[in-house]
Amino acid sequence: MEDFQVTQIFIESWSAVLCIVFATSLIMIRKSEPKSSRVLTSLLLNVFLLLGADCFAIQFRGMVNEVSFYITKISNFIVYFTWLLMPVIAIHFAVCTIRENRKKVSKAWLWTAVAIEMAGFIAVVISQFNGMFYTISEENIYSRGEYYLLSFFAPTVSMILYVVCIIYHRKSLTVGQRIALSMYAMLPTIGVFFQLKYYGLSIMNISMTASVFVMYAHRLTSRSQVLKSARDQVELNRRREEYEIEKSVDEKNQLEDIVRNNVKHIFIVNPYASDVDMVRKLRKVVEKLPEQDYFIFTTRGPKSEGDMVRRIQHYFLGYKLRIYCCGGSGTLRNIINGIEDLSKVEIAFYPCGLTNDFLKCFGEDSVKFNKIENLIYGDAKQIDYIKTDFGVALNSISVGADAKVIKNMERYRNLTIFGKRFPYIWASAISIFKFKPDEYEIKTDHNTYVGKINQIFYGNGNVLGGLMHFSDDKNGFVDGKGRYVLGNATWGFGILPSVMALVNSNQKKIDALSQNGYTEKMSIRRTDGKDLEVDFDGELQFGRNEINIEMIHKGLNFVVPKGVSIDE
Repeated sequence: MEDFQVTQIFIESWSAVLCIVFATSLIMIRKSEPKSSRVLTSLLLNVFLLLGADCFAIQFRGMVNEVSFYITKISNFIVYFTWLLMPVIAIHFAVCTIRENRKKVSKAWLWTAVAIEMAGFIAVVISQFNGMFYTISEENIYSRGEYYLLSFFAPTVSMILYVVCIIYHRKSLTVGQRIALSMYAMLPTIGVFFQLKYYGLSIMNISMTASVFVMYAHRLTSRSQVLKSARDQVELNRRREEYEIEKSVDEKNQLEDIVRNNVKHIFIVNPYASDVDMVRKLRKVVEKLPEQDYFIFTTRGPKSEGDMVRRIQHYFLGYKLRIYCCGGSGTLRNIINGIEDLSKVEIAFYPCGLTNDFLKCFGEDSVKFNKIENLIYGDAKQIDYIKTDFGVALNSISVGADAKVIKNMERYRNLTIFGKRFPYIWASAISIFKFKPDEYEIKTDHNTYVGKINQIFYGNGNVLGGLMHFSDDKNGFVDGKGRYVLGNATWGFGILPSVMALVNSNQKKIDALSQNGYTEKMSIRRTDGKDLEVDFDGELQFGRNEINIEMIHKGLNFVVPKGVSIDE
C-alpha cells in the first residue's frame, strides 16, 4: 500500500474515533442541551460512518477475493450516501440554531435540501448498475466514471442553499455562530478543487470533518458561556434576595432628593449604535422616577445629537439637567459638543457602542456603568475634558493611521454581515497596508517635534479603538494633563510593531518606538499645508491645517455609579 494511503487511513481512522468521542459527550448531556446539539450529534455520527467506510474502501481496494470485493463496493456506496446526507443535516443544524436564537425560520430550507439530495441518492443507486459515477473492476479497483462530476451536483446545490440560508438569516446569528457555520461551506469548497486534481486522496472527507469539528468546538465554547451566564444570574438573584428590599429607605430618599433638586433626567438614545429596542427597555427602568422628571429622546440620524441637545437645553432653561448618552463613544462626543456650558450639566454615559473606550479608565468598575439604575442614583464627579478648535472630546484625539482607519470604516460599514467589529478590523488591515506617514510640526508644553510621524495620540483616557492602550494611567482624567504618543515614521507593515506594543500595553516598547509624555496644551500642524484628518472619540473631522488642543481641568461633571471611586 502506498505511503499516502497509509497516512490517509491513519488520519481518517483517528478522526472517526474523535467523532465518536465528541458524539458520545453530547449524548451524555443531551437532557440539558437544545435540539441543535442533537442534530450536531447526528452530524458527527454521519462523519464517523463516512470516514469509517472510506478507510475500509482504501484498505480492501485491490484485494482479489469475494469478501474484499463486496466490502469495497458497500464501503464506496456508504461514502457517497453519507456524503449526500451531510448537507441535509448541516442545514437542519443551521435552522435549529437560528430558532434557538428565538427567530423564525421556515422549514422549506430543510425540505428543499432533502428533495435535492434524494435526487442525488437516486442517481447514486442508478450508478451501481451503469457505472456513470464510479465502477469497481474485477481486480477490485475503484475508478471514476464518465459522469463523475455529476455526483457533485446535488451536494453543490445544497451547499449553495446552505450558504444562502446563513446569509439570509445572518442577523439572527451571533458572530461566533456565523463563523462556525461558514466553515462548513468554506473548507469543503476549498477541498473540492484539490479533490478534482489529486485523485485517490479523500480531501473532501477530511475538509468536511474539519468543518464539523469547528462546529463542535464552537458549541462547547458557547454552551460554556451560557452556563456561566446562568450561574452568574443565579448568584445575582441570590444577592438581590439577600440584600434588596422591594423599595429600600435609601432608594426613597434618593428619589426625594432627585425631585427636591429640580433635576430633569434626559435620556438621548442613538438607535444606530445601541439596541433598536432600547427605548422600551429604558422606560421599564426609569418609570420609577416621577413622570415629569424624565424624558427620552431618540436621534434621527448620524451626528444629529449635537443639534438635539442644543434644543433640549433651551426647552429646559432654568432646570438642572442630567443627560444620559445612550450609545457609543461617538454619541457621547457629539452630545457634549452640543452643550453650551459643560460645567452646568451632568453627563452620564450608558455604553451601547462598539468600544466605549473612556469607561476602560475605571477598570473592573466599568461594568457598573452597564446598569442604568447605577447611573440614575450615581454621583457627578468633576473630571477633565479636551477642548480644541474642532470642538471637544472626552477620551482621545488622534491623527495619522488611526484617523485613516475611521475614514475607511465608512466604506466598509455594510460588512457587518461578518460581525459588528468586522468593518473596523478590515479597515485597520487596509489602512496599515496603504498607509504612509505625513510630516507634522507638534508643540507641547516643553518640546517641539518636526518630522514624519505615523500616529499621534493625545488622550484623557487610556485606550483607543477598544484595543490600543496608549497610557497606563488609570485616573489620568483628573490630573489636568493629557498623555501624548508620537509614533516613529514607519509605514506599511512596519507600523505593526507599534500597533502590537499598544495592543499589549507594552510600555517599554512604546517608549522605544515613540516620543511620549504628558502635556496640558498641544498643537498639531501639517507642514505640507494639507488639511488634517482628526479622530475625535471615533468621529472624524476635516477642514483645518492646524489644531490647538487644551486639557480643561475638572470642567465636566461626569456621573459615576454608587461605590465607584476616583483617586485624585
